[in-house]
Amino acid sequence: LGIHPGLAHVSLSGVKADSKRSGFAALAALLRWWAPLLAYMGLIFWLSSQSRVDFLPDSPDYVLHFFGYFGMGILAVRAFAGGLGEPKSKYSTYFGLVLAASYAVTDEWHQRFIPGRVASGRDLVADGLGIAAAWIVLLVFWRWQSSRGSRLE
Repeated sequence: LGIHPGLAHVSLSGVKADSKRSGFAALAALLRWWAPLLAYMGLIFWLSSQSRVDFLPDSPDYVLHFFGYFGMGILAVRAFAGGLGEPKSKYSTYFGLVLAASYAVTDEWHQRFIPGRVASGRDLVADGLGIAAAWIVLLVFWRWQSSRGSRLE
């Protein structure tokens, strides 16, 4: 049986005597990649649920959206790829970016139902630009990393 947290492989094949411990190891590996993304998504959902967010910097909303979804783009690719090293599959990158973009759309839809908030096309564009910037930064990082012959998780 192989369990794939993200696309990083954690194999449980050949484990018979201590399957409970191996299941825990697989869960720990899964959480290692996905828990930061899920926590980040929860934070964005909570912030979007507020009528006013007074404790964030006093900058235009679209700037916060750009940087918020830049972070989500990085974390989503990290979760699907099983780390920040160059992914073994281009699909892990695409899945991460599509997940971040899909969440951006649902976040704007969610804001329609919050008093004092509105769904904004400009915010959605800022979300998309933040996700695209995350992708570009990752591409540059992977190129730099491969030139050095190192891998970062």
